[in-house]
Amino acid sequence: MALQRVTLKDQIRQELLRRILSGAYKPGERLIEMKIAEEMGTSQAPVREALRELQNMRLIEFFPHRGTRVRQPSAAEISEIFAVRSVLEELATRLATRRSMPIGPLRDCHQGMLSAAKRNDLEGLIHESARFHRLIVEGSGNKILFETWTSLRIEAHTLMGLLRTDIDYVAVADSHLPILHAIERGDSDAAGVAARDHQEFFAQHQGCR
Repeated sequence: MALQRVTLKDQIRQELLRRILSGAYKPGERLIEMKIAEEMGTSQAPVREALRELQNMRLIEFFPHRGTRVRQPSAAEISEIFAVRSVLEELATRLATRRSMPIGPLRDCHQGMLSAAKRNDLEGLIHESARFHRLIVEGSGNKILFETWTSLRIEAHTLMGLLRTDIDYVAVADSHLPILHAIERGDSDAAGVAARDHQEFFAQHQGCR
């Protein structure tokens, strides 16, 4: 697969990220720089830069004498991320509700989650879920909160979390409804509690597999 040379490093990073998120690269799988470069029809330099950025995102890690591998975070680490998300998203949801954010895009995300769940498309489900939460955090109007939330690499860690559980995908989609309904009613307190409970629920379900 040959890539355009414009922003080559970014294109390679996005493709590698897509493979990690889709499960094409499994946790613990080795990523060989030369092999990736040959496959993508480029030199090793932009591949090396892309891998370095993914390492900074904590999605891959380097082991002396063992090379670069996809990270497999512990259940405790993922639970901690959900715990931090619960605090951030409770605040973001309260603020977004008070600012009367549009509800239509959130409904669209929920329908997208349901469609993905029914076709057993985990990547699509995670994408729509991340979009749902991103809309709310953006709707808070708090730039610092949004930057902090973004730093958690929501899609990647949500995927890694759900891969550890046996939870039904339709149930994952519908677990967003209490948040959506509270925002729709304009009840900022209930919306904040629903957002916190949503994250704490998933935090408690890590390591089920």
